[in-house]
Amino acid sequence: MAAHLHQATERDMAGAWRAGVVVGAAHRHDFRAEMERPDCGIHEESAGAVSNDSEFDLSLLSFEELVHYFFDREVSDKQFDGVTFFTFEAERPENVLAFMTKLFREFAAIAQRFSVEQVHQAVWAIFSKVGIAEVLFESSLSLDQRTSCIAAMSFVFADYVAPLRVALSTDAGNDEFHNGFYMWWDFIGHSFWAHETTRLINFSDVCTLDEAARQPLLDSVDDQIRASRSQWGNAGILDAEARSLLDSMCDTLSKILELPDRFTQFCALHGLGHLHHPRVASMVQYYIDKHRHELTEQELIVVEACRGGKIL
Repeated sequence: MAAHLHQATERDMAGAWRAGVVVGAAHRHDFRAEMERPDCGIHEESAGAVSNDSEFDLSLLSFEELVHYFFDREVSDKQFDGVTFFTFEAERPENVLAFMTKLFREFAAIAQRFSVEQVHQAVWAIFSKVGIAEVLFESSLSLDQRTSCIAAMSFVFADYVAPLRVALSTDAGNDEFHNGFYMWWDFIGHSFWAHETTRLINFSDVCTLDEAARQPLLDSVDDQIRASRSQWGNAGILDAEARSLLDSMCDTLSKILELPDRFTQFCALHGLGHLHHPRVASMVQYYIDKHRHELTEQELIVVEACRGGKIL
């Protein structure tokens, strides 16, 4: 997902414009069949969230309905296929933000109701396939509430990931499960910087222009897209609100890095490697100095890549 977010912003954007598609235009999906599937936790009793034209607005679901929507599913690679969530389509994006904040704070208690495979699938859906975490960058919502949501993510790692890591074996299935948490901050970091660099581009509605008039504007957008790539990770381009979000992510990762579990520490280090916060280098160097004797040669290479913001 991280690579997909990055590429969709930097590479495919020009193609979308040249096809006459305005990036950010409303994306619609018919969720009626999705709701009626027996392996989906939402059925007709939630029909109030569905409009007459079969649009399904996740922001109109209750907390428990959203929990069931994401967690209470048969485990399958095809789950959530074709589902996309955009905050500007949601009638109540503040509800989605409140859902995530409560979910993260109570993650251990909620997750124990489902198998580890279902939890893994839900994490990938929240941050990748459905992507409701994009609501963190919805500027119409309270900054304090968004930073509180980010801070609540530390509970996921302290109360669920670290204890479960100790309890689980290291077979391939569990490794796959852990990858969702290892990629957690990769998703958020890439989403954040994709959002911030895209803001540098002056998108004009050229769809109503004829081809001859549209071409110069498309060329200008292409140039801006290429220029925005060079600003990826440059904290100097951020306004006060964006910098507050970046600081909150850094503070939360700092707390996770202090947890006495190697896997959660590497989740935090991986996130720091994608964060591009001015404090990252000194934070990771402190970790190296403190744990160098515990790190294998390969682990040290990975941690040093995180320090330099060059982790994959």
